[in-house]
Amino acid sequence: MKYLTINNKRLPIPSFFQVYNFGGGNGDKDREIVYAELTKDTPALVNYHYINNRFPHLFQSSLFDNISEHNSVGDLYNYIQQNILPKYHCFDNAHNINHIQTVINESLSLAKLYHLNEDMVYVIAAYHDIGILQGRELHHIYSAEYLMNDKNLLQWFTMEELQIMKEAIEDHRASAKNTPRSIYGCLIADADRDLDPESVIKRTIQFGKYNYPNSNKEQHYKRMKEHLYEKYAIGGYLRLNLDKSKAVQQLQMLQNIIADEQQLQIVFERLFVEVFKEE
Repeated sequence: MKYLTINNKRLPIPSFFQVYNFGGGNGDKDREIVYAELTKDTPALVNYHYINNRFPHLFQSSLFDNISEHNSVGDLYNYIQQNILPKYHCFDNAHNINHIQTVINESLSLAKLYHLNEDMVYVIAAYHDIGILQGRELHHIYSAEYLMNDKNLLQWFTMEELQIMKEAIEDHRASAKNTPRSIYGCLIADADRDLDPESVIKRTIQFGKYNYPNSNKEQHYKRMKEHLYEKYAIGGYLRLNLDKSKAVQQLQMLQNIIADEQQLQIVFERLFVEVFKEE
């Protein structure tokens, strides 16, 4: 039998392929011949751009976890999904994997709007809170160091690109006094501002539950209110950088709730019960 080698795969001649086209294409870099779990020994020609690059883990199948193992761009996403994102499962609820996935999705949406490098944006979002492993107060510094110390990233990025990514992570904290040094820093700073009013209030209560377990209900409300006024109210230290960010409208809605003491109390009461029912 004769064989043909394509992308280091030894294929018999003639070969029969199953073809999958998941949502469109983005050039040949996102098409690959793989031995897919669903087709066993039958080669499959798969277009996986929208699986790995736009909607990570939207299709829940182990097939898609390693489908891009023969493509350098796909390898990056697999590496992040297998080695970085799982670390967030042990974080507090305000910074766990759900928060990271939200930031990743918003980051990729903004990257498209501003025509930025989506691979860089994806990695920035994936690493931006990883430094909490070493401490919350300086987590932006630790996260940037973690990225720079990860030599695996040199497979996909130049040192110049990694420097931009490092600075973006350093600049993402809401309490930072200076404007981010690049649009990548502006993007992750805004994407990290999940300012859905109830989500903000719930995260604040969750943080209090996790860090002040001996506080009573009144003390939790007082701490939450002080935090909301200091950070999110008109005149607070939080600022947004990109006018296309959904956080702009969310912040205005949140400020309206903060300004209405009665409404704030009602929202707190409901979410407090919800948070303290969580294990």
